Amino acid sequence: MWKKSKLNFKSVFELLILVELFLMMWATDNIMIVKIVLIFLIIGVGFVSKGKKAFVLLRENFIWIFIYVLVNVFYMILSFIYANEGALVEFNVGVVEPILYMLLISLIDARDFTFLKKFIIYVSLFLYCYLILGFLQINNLIPIGQLPFIKANFGGVLVGGLMKPVSSFVAWFTFLIPANTVLFFFKEEVKDKMLKKIVVCNFILGLICVVLVLRTILILLAVISIVLSIYLVRQYRGKKNKVSRNSIIIGIGMAVILVLVGSWSDFGKFTQEVIVKKIINSFNVSSDYINEYGVIDSGAATRIEQIEDLIDTWLEKPILGWGTGAEAKNISRSNVLGTYEITYLAMLMQRGIVGLVIYFCMIGWIYIKSFGVIKQNAEYKLEMLYVIVGLSGFLIANATNPYLQSFDKLIALFLPFLILNLAKQTD
Repeated sequence: MWKKSKLNFKSVFELLILVELFLMMWATDNIMIVKIVLIFLIIGVGFVSKGKKAFVLLRENFIWIFIYVLVNVFYMILSFIYANEGALVEFNVGVVEPILYMLLISLIDARDFTFLKKFIIYVSLFLYCYLILGFLQINNLIPIGQLPFIKANFGGVLVGGLMKPVSSFVAWFTFLIPANTVLFFFKEEVKDKMLKKIVVCNFILGLICVVLVLRTILILLAVISIVLSIYLVRQYRGKKNKVSRNSIIIGIGMAVILVLVGSWSDFGKFTQEVIVKKIINSFNVSSDYINEYGVIDSGAATRIEQIEDLIDTWLEKPILGWGTGAEAKNISRSNVLGTYEITYLAMLMQRGIVGLVIYFCMIGWIYIKSFGVIKQNAEYKLEMLYVIVGLSGFLIANATNPYLQSFDKLIALFLPFLILNLAKQTD
């Protein structure tokens, strides 16, 4: 895999990147000191190994990150003006980490990316198998006895007589499930035979994990990504490479099963009314909402209070908002100062209409440039599809969970820039 030498900095650089990515996806939001030290080490080793070729960054990518950081700094200053205690709460995720990720992207070349893109597929397989094994462990379904190392990494919620596995890395499934779904429908373009088999396994195991985890957002993302993938494969593979009937049948079948599984109140009670109720209740914010298991959902009550607080606070300063890290009038379910589950509404309160529009315009720019690569660059089309569909899952899930305010998960926002950087070098 790597050339032998006494000290090959190039090989060390590639190995460190893979280790960092694995820790980000598996030990999500844990051992943060290790990962922070590791990324500085990666940048240092990368600089030494690349020499004059270090820090190659597309000009428009640099402009994007400059504006992104500048906007974040502006809202931190605004927060200081309003004397908010949480003015610097997003300093790392809004300034330091984006700069680190852009430095990292500027060091990765086509050879590094070859290892990286395969590694993500293998990590997906590992995470899916790990979760399934965790499900068996917490439900005492493995006859060989308990595996403390695995069981210690899982919590559980009792649903229908079985424990639903809960772990921090499951957040990455909102990226991986859509991404691996689109890859399954484009599997004919994967040249490596072994990798193609793993792509199929990832699609099947990913959907099994969706059923085991039973999170509504994952079920919705899985169904949406199947439908979207069928559309994309017809749109971008052309008439000579039509999507196979088998893939369509499998995809539609899986989507139907997921809708039914996600709609149950009790086994066997699958009706149109139940399905509609499940979808509506997944976005329910009523304070008196009782879920399908007869349990009062206190989270729903908290969410409606949070929404009301955020809107009332925003209305006092609707144009520019209150600044980064600002608290709503009545703090509700904000475990970290100035951080809320209703992420985009919190952004509206803290950054106002102007800040929210700027944010979504910058996200829109990423999509415009990404689809340009998908249409015009055959070498990186599949990789960009994988990344942009996965990012879309993250952005949807981010609406009710602040995923992109985490060091580990923020990297998903910058993966399209990596491919844009590489694609430009092949033009």
